[in-house]
Amino acid sequence: MHTRVDLVRELGKIDKIVAARAEGADYKRLLVLDSTTGQNGLRQAETFSSVVKIDGIILTKHDSSAKGGMAIRLAKELGLPTAFVGTGEGYSDLKPFVLDDFLDEFLGIRA
Repeated sequence: MHTRVDLVRELGKIDKIVAARAEGADYKRLLVLDSTTGQNGLRQAETFSSVVKIDGIILTKHDSSAKGGMAIRLAKELGLPTAFVGTGEGYSDLKPFVLDDFLDEFLGIRA
């Protein structure tokens, strides 16, 4: 919860411990955001990235009415790439983010 300062600080501590134990490993930090949250998702990313280096975003609920415009703002304003997009409730519903497909869908070129 990005509004709880104590929990955000705790996340920073956890990250430091994991990073120390994963030294030399390909340690990635992915922030999972609900595609329907809009501005709040951007605020969450700003808050978490101020404490932990975020390597990428996973957007969930991309199959809903949300078009995922948050992915564009996250990339532009925070330099955060979208790594995966979730369109359902199972692991098989998590797909790698493909920019061309995303833009076609976002612009309504292809459904």
